[in-house]
Amino acid sequence: DQTMQLAIAQRGISSSHRRRQPSRRHQVAPRAGMQTAAELVRSGAIEQVAPNELPAKIDSGFTVFDVRPEYEVSRAKITGSVNVPVFIEDDSTSPLTLLRKSVHMGYGGIWNGSRLTKPNATFTEDVLAAVAARETKLVLVCGEGLRSLLAAEQLHRAGYTQLAWVSGGLAQCKEFPQARVECADGDSVPISEAGFGGFAGLITKAQSLIGSSEQ
Repeated sequence: DQTMQLAIAQRGISSSHRRRQPSRRHQVAPRAGMQTAAELVRSGAIEQVAPNELPAKIDSGFTVFDVRPEYEVSRAKITGSVNVPVFIEDDSTSPLTLLRKSVHMGYGGIWNGSRLTKPNATFTEDVLAAVAARETKLVLVCGEGLRSLLAAEQLHRAGYTQLAWVSGGLAQCKEFPQARVECADGDSVPISEAGFGGFAGLITKAQSLIGSSEQ
């Protein structure tokens, strides 16, 4: 899972995630004199928000900024959120990419519905087009909190001044009000389960249907 390769961004931050060593191609080397994401969180430049605090953060005037790719957002999203993916689906048909896709599918892609992605080369430009005012209050989210932390660092470098980040990601927002969640095809998917696609998603949906029928 490529999101796990971004765990280096959380070095030095206290969280429930295990630390994993990312591949070199996904390491983001900070420019001289610039702080890393972990340093920005420790200094308070990026506010760390617990998953159960997200509803209150929204009520206080923050806009949810969702950096998941479109295929994840289409399963479930928070009403009123802005979506600009920091990683996008890799649609290359080169032999190397096709090989990587086959390996990815074998290592969980079929089970959880994840797809091979690559960094969004125009992320900062896309953000500026979506949210022009750099003083806008943004709380960044993704599936597990890793991609959104990387995105928060990039937005801080771009001049955004009021940034918050949900540690643990949407997967840990287990008590988020369902009334604030929009789902595809009229489904009722908790935002904490939005990352379950593929066979895992089918099983989750079946369990939900069974639970509803038993009530």
